[in-house]
Amino acid sequence: MDTSWRTQKEINPTKAPPLIAIGLAMVLAAQWVPQVPVLVGVALLMLGSTLAAGHRVPPQWRLLATSTNLLIYLALYAIFLGAVMHPSATDIPHWMRLTDLGASTWLVVVSLQQGVRQIQSAA
Repeated sequence: MDTSWRTQKEINPTKAPPLIAIGLAMVLAAQWVPQVPVLVGVALLMLGSTLAAGHRVPPQWRLLATSTNLLIYLALYAIFLGAVMHPSATDIPHWMRLTDLGASTWLVVVSLQQGVRQIQSAA
């Protein structure tokens, strides 16, 4: 059975600062323009910070740093998810919410994969 689609290469940690900057800009812009995909912004922040935290921390602290980073950003993602999907958020078209949710879910999965790889490499 071919499982090559499951294996993904590790993302270069030099891409962390642009991911963090784009994610932060999207989250800030969403405060004034409700059509900005804020969940994608939070997911980009999560991916960028996961890449940065895993490579800037010594291997003996990598488990603690990466798992704490992932837990904090998952909680932050859950808060934003609740805000975007709440029935009172009527200024965003339904299709745009679902697109934001789908793209951000993919980014969160990639972040979790990268975090698990970093933890495994430290062990």
